Order: sequence, then structure tokens, then C-alpha cells
Amino acid sequence: MRKQFLLFTLLLGSITAWGHDVEVDGIYYNLHQQDTTASVTFKGDAPAAYRNEYTGEVVIPETVIVDGIPYIVTSVGDRCFYECNSLTSVSIPGTVKSLGYMCFAGCSGLVSVNLPESVTSLGDCCFEYCSSLTSVSIPGSVTRLGMYSFYGCKELTSVTIPNSVTFLGENCFSECTGLTSITIPNSVTVMEYNCFGGCTGLTSFTIPHSVTNVGDRCFWRCTGLTSITIPNSVTSVGATCFSYCSNLKNITVEEGNPVYDSRDNCNAVICTAENRMIAACPSTIVPNSVTSLGNGCFLGCDGLASVTIPGSVTSLGDECFYECSNLTSVTLPESLTTMGRHCFAYCKGLTSVILPESVKTMGRSCFEGCKGLTSINLPKSLTSMEDYSFKDCISLSSIAIPDSVTSLGVFCFAYCSGLTSATLPDSLTSLGMACFAFTGLTSVSLPGSVTSLGDYCFAYCTGLSSIIVPYAVTTVGSDCFSEADYTIYCYPKHYDSLKEVYGERVVLYDDPTAIGNVAAEADSPAVEGCYDLSGRRLSGWQRGLQIIRYSDGTSRKVMVN
Repeated sequence: MRKQFLLFTLLLGSITAWGHDVEVDGIYYNLHQQDTTASVTFKGDAPAAYRNEYTGEVVIPETVIVDGIPYIVTSVGDRCFYECNSLTSVSIPGTVKSLGYMCFAGCSGLVSVNLPESVTSLGDCCFEYCSSLTSVSIPGSVTRLGMYSFYGCKELTSVTIPNSVTFLGENCFSECTGLTSITIPNSVTVMEYNCFGGCTGLTSFTIPHSVTNVGDRCFWRCTGLTSITIPNSVTSVGATCFSYCSNLKNITVEEGNPVYDSRDNCNAVICTAENRMIAACPSTIVPNSVTSLGNGCFLGCDGLASVTIPGSVTSLGDECFYECSNLTSVTLPESLTTMGRHCFAYCKGLTSVILPESVKTMGRSCFEGCKGLTSINLPKSLTSMEDYSFKDCISLSSIAIPDSVTSLGVFCFAYCSGLTSATLPDSLTSLGMACFAFTGLTSVSLPGSVTSLGDYCFAYCTGLSSIIVPYAVTTVGSDCFSEADYTIYCYPKHYDSLKEVYGERVVLYDDPTAIGNVAAEADSPAVEGCYDLSGRRLSGWQRGLQIIRYSDGTSRKVMVN
């Protein structure tokens, strides 16, 4: 029994063991006996295990004496002061060489910290979310600022970066909304992804001639920025570099740049060799020599009201005009063949678009969320409608799918609450999941060519009175006609499976209470269309005399009761 108690005691001791080696004068250390150095660390066995173990002003000594042995303090460890919200200032001695990962992250009350010249390394996320920090001076011994170094330091207004620094990591100063200006030394060569993203107070910025790489989204959502010059040293400008810079009026590429240009005073960045425009602003004019607009070229240009794309352009990249919320007019050339994913998505001001007959490809979500769009023509060159193409286009009232289209993608017209009419071609074979879910359709005629109806395809279409499932259909997805009460007409081969799910809503074609005495045997040809006596196609079965056309090419007049 005594042995079991001792074993339990040992296990309990291992569970509650401290991560730090020693505490001296309220500061926690890990000791390195081999070189008699010490690292400042957090209390306990995990970061933030104890909230606010450090408060107020903390002065770290150069040396700490433990059991008569002096240990030189050389580092501040990973997450040492993590989320010590009551910490206001830290004094770091000249013996410290490195600050660890997330060292001061989340210290929302930290106002000042001195960084001695002995410090050569700042860990990633070192001052992340130090929201009260107003200024910082980087010592000349530091060569790089890692990712998220000062991310979310909203009160930071002054930063001194020495000539020793060559690299600014991703999100380095992102969301530093109080930063109005910053001087980048001529030593810096790389500004990584989203480096200054969300610095909404930044009104001016000079890229030094030492910089060769400006990363993706480098100045994303810098809404106070009005002009920018790309020096001739820059050979790489990332995608969506200036997206959502709503007040940016002038973009200039310095003459002599070997990769990019701003020809014809276009106020944009053009990849010279490819004639591809990669970054633009509301005042951009697309030159006649440009052949493509790159991914995210005009993304988030709130000030863009209209744009004319010249006849030289053949493709629009992914998110090319994404969320240009005030764009009301766009002229597309006959040369255009390809429109990328989310090309005009969430352009809420667009009311109508004329697509040239040259367009062959419309990417996923091409017009998703264009809430003001009331009409659009679809060219006969299209062969498919990708997923989410017109999802949530609530003002679109009617759509005519061209005869070239064979499939409609998932959520293609979902949530188009104003859509009351859809003309579907005889070429159509499949309708994707939730294709017309939550639309305002009042009638729809499925062509005899359709073989597949996706899950939730016509779910929540409460305006429909009836729908006819074509004979050729082999797949009806789950909840295809759910959450509505319209009648589902079907052939005998579909009857049992549909009846099991939708009950009394399902009616056979040859039910005399539905469509009179029109026969529909299992081996009958498919009904491909219903027409009135003048030859005008009807949306479905109507009461009275009409013409029925079958898949075997025959037709006949029938009386529907």
C-alpha cells in the first residue's frame, strides 16, 4: 500500500512540475549550466498557464545568482511575456542577444520596451497585438524582422528600422492602423506577403531602390495611400499588391525597370513581356497593347465606376473586378474569350452586362453576389455554367441558357430570389446541387435531355406550382424538391422512389386528375416539349388542347383535362 502511495505521489509531482527552473525577484528563468547562461521565461509549465505573472515595470538584470553561481541573462524565451496584459514596460540588459517567438505577443498594456544593441534576433510574432505600444527602435545588430513582428500594434506611430535590416517578413506591420509613415532603409531587399496590409493610416510610402521583391497583398487595404512608385530595382510584384487601396490615384513604374512598366501613363503596373496588367487603381486606363488583366487586377477598387476594356484583351483573371462595389458600367470587347473565377463577384452596382459571343469560359462564381444585376446575355459559345456563377444575384428576373450549355454547376442560380423565369436548352444534361434553390421561379420546363438533378436542385422554390421530371432522368438527388408544395409530375419509372420522399405531391402523367388521358407507358418516348397551337413553347403541361413533341421526333395534339 505504501509503495502505491509513493508511486501516486511521484506521478502527481511530475504533472505539476514547473517549466521554469528558478524564480528570482519575481522573474522566472531557465538555467543553462553548461555555459552558465539564463533565459527569461514564463511561470509554470505552459505559456499563459498563469495570467499576468509579470505586471507593471519589469527590469531584467544582466546576471542572476543561483546557489552562489552567477548566470548571465542572454535571451528572453519563447512566449515569455505572452498575454501579460498588465505589463507596461520592460528593460532589457545589454547581455541579451535574442527575443523568442511570441515573446511579448498579446501584451496589450505594454507601452515601452528598450532593445539594446546586443540583440541580434527578434522572433516571429515578437510584438504581435501589443496594442498600446507607440514606438520602437530596432537595434543596428538586427538583420531581419520576421513574420507578424508588429502585427496589430494599433497605436504604433513611430518605428526606426536600421540599415542592417534586409528582410521584412509576412504581415510584419500588418494592421498597424496608427502608422502614418515609415522609412524603409536602403538595405531592405524583400517586403513579404501582406507586409503593410491594413495600415489604413499610412498616407505615403517610398520603396527604396534596394528592394527587389514586393510580396502578394503587400499594401492590401492601405486606404490612406494616394500614390506609389515602383523603383527600377523591383523585379517581382505580388498579386493583389494594392487591392482595396480605395484612395490610390497614381501608380508609376520607374523607367528602366526590366520587368514592369506603366506605359501610356496608364496608372497601373504592366508585366512588359506578357503585356499583362497586374495592378491597377480607380484612375487606371487600360492601354490598347494590353492582352490580359491579371488575377485581382482591380480587386476592391471602390472608386471604379466604369471601365472600358480594349479589343486587345483576351482574358480577365481570377477576382479581376472582385468587390468593385461602385462599378456600374463595363464594356467587354469581342476579343474576350476567358473570364476567371470570381471575376465580377460582388460588384453590387452592376445592373446589366453584355457578354460578347467570343466568351467561351466563365469561371466559378463569376457574377456571384451581383445584387443589382437585372439582366445578362449569355453567349452561344459557352459550354457550361460553373459552380456559383450567379448565386445571390437577387435582382436577376430571367435567364436564357444558350443551346451550347450542357451542364449547370452547383448553386449556379441559388438564392436568386427575384428569378421567376429560366429558359433551359435541349442540350442540357445535368443540373448541379442547389442549382435553383431558394429562387423565385414560378415555372420551369426541364428539357428531355436532362439526365441528372442534383441534391436540393429545386428546394425552397415556393413560387412553383408544378414541375415535370423528364423521362431521361436517371439521378434525382436528395431533397431535390424539398421545402415546397408544388406538384411533381413523373413517369412510372420514377414514381415509387419520388412518392416515398414527397408523398402526395407526386403524380403520374397518366393520372386522369392531373393531365387527362395522355398515355405514358414505361417504354414511351420522352416528352421533349409542350407547345400551344401557334407553336409557342409552354413551360409545362397546360389545361386544354396543346401539341406534345416526343424524343423520337413525333408529335401529336392532346387534350389535357
